Amino acid sequence: MIKGAPASFALAVIFSCIPMGLLIWKGVDAIYSERISILQVTIQSKDERISKLSTQKIDSISPSARDPDGIYQLGKQVGTVEVPEVDESKSTISFHRIVGAVNFNPNQDFEYRDYILHIRGISAETRGDFSGQRTRALWDARTDIVARR
Repeated sequence: MIKGAPASFALAVIFSCIPMGLLIWKGVDAIYSERISILQVTIQSKDERISKLSTQKIDSISPSARDPDGIYQLGKQVGTVEVPEVDESKSTISFHRIVGAVNFNPNQDFEYRDYILHIRGISAETRGDFSGQRTRALWDARTDIVARR
């Protein structure tokens, strides 16, 4: 049936589809361009906030006022250690247990006394929720000394 159609009909169909396709393309392009600009503004504002936070003084608690058995990240105490074993010759410190570690991120460096440490390994982790109070303990935490403050 289409074979028998005159060439002018085929050209009319082609030339009417091209403008419609261009209109659809422009509409989709406008929608996504607007979304992209909104996301770029969001990313820029988040980058500015990250920059501000990274330039602020992280150590909000003076070292002399800190709990000597506490561990700190971003200037806040995030746990308490039990039975520390310092071996400066191997640049390691081991803790029998770290308690109260609900907000502790073991993937980030942390401060203990005058040391900046990084977790090398943890034997076990226990979590609990008692009457709305969350608990977390890390057992046999082995750390590497990254630096001294």
